[in-house]
Amino acid sequence: MVDQINQIRSNRLNSAESFHEEIIEGARNRLRPIVLTTLTTVAGLIPTAYGWFGGFDSFLSPLVMAMAWGLIVGTPATLFVIPVLYSLLHDLERRWR
Repeated sequence: MVDQINQIRSNRLNSAESFHEEIIEGARNRLRPIVLTTLTTVAGLIPTAYGWFGGFDSFLSPLVMAMAWGLIVGTPATLFVIPVLYSLLHDLERRWR
């Protein structure tokens, strides 16, 4: 997502578009690929985590469950936190100068 935002910024160096609008556009461009990747990964992990096919493995299931729930919780948090931190760091850098 940060790379996408940086590419948008480098293509519009002389543009009057605000920095926050560039962040929103970069986040919007990466939202679908990130969400779809997360959903397909979680959909593949859930049967192993809950033992739906092939039985329940007492060692493997908790590990896979932690991965799946980590993706479910971490993806939305990351989708909001990264643009906010990027904006805050840009504002701090601008104030520092």
